[in-house]
Amino acid sequence: MVLVGTAYDETSEAVQYATKKHIYALPGTRFSDFERRIAQAEHLRFISWAGHFEPDSHSNVSHAYLFKYSGRHAIYYGRFIQEPDKRFEDAVKLSADDIAEPDLFTSKLKTRAEPLSSWLMDRFSDEGCATIIAWPGSGTGPKALEATLLKELNTIILGPPIYEEARFCGVTLRPGTSRLLTFDPDSHPGFQLTRDQTGAVLNRMLLQDAYPLNFPIKPERRMRDLVAIKF
Repeated sequence: MVLVGTAYDETSEAVQYATKKHIYALPGTRFSDFERRIAQAEHLRFISWAGHFEPDSHSNVSHAYLFKYSGRHAIYYGRFIQEPDKRFEDAVKLSADDIAEPDLFTSKLKTRAEPLSSWLMDRFSDEGCATIIAWPGSGTGPKALEATLLKELNTIILGPPIYEEARFCGVTLRPGTSRLLTFDPDSHPGFQLTRDQTGAVLNRMLLQDAYPLNFPIKPERRMRDLVAIKF
């Protein structure tokens, strides 16, 4: 069994939720099993998870996500984390399928289209900048360009905090990103991420917020590695 339900919620402020059960993933449940049970219960062939995951910056465990999906018959909840044997760096770094339209992102960097793009170019390696500036006339293939972007961006993600108000002027931050900006891991003794690791998570989230078309939020890429903990 991977689901546990409450009684019907008659006190919900949202009328459309008033007659729906609240269903929770049991601790230890793999997300793939939870997804399958939801699809069965809702009589769906597949489910789009876009917008249903949010980083849980208040959790005292490492790299936790809050999940909520409102189906026709119930509302489904879960708190999920990466499996313990997954290396932190592998979980937080960007990979090839995290970048959409790298050529357009490269154009933003070349033209220093906004303060953050200009700052990134100033922080990239000389080799990385040369590859970006020469694109596309240098003969560098798309895969080589993508590899350069990943190398440079992951160095930024794993480096010092990137946020400054002027640098992110005009960028709309997600609620989870805004909360993490003011979160102090040292004030939460049970929190399992170090200050540097928390900063890396925040750096990645900031890049996703600044370039939503180029780094779309796709937690489903690593859903197979997620397991439920107590909600």
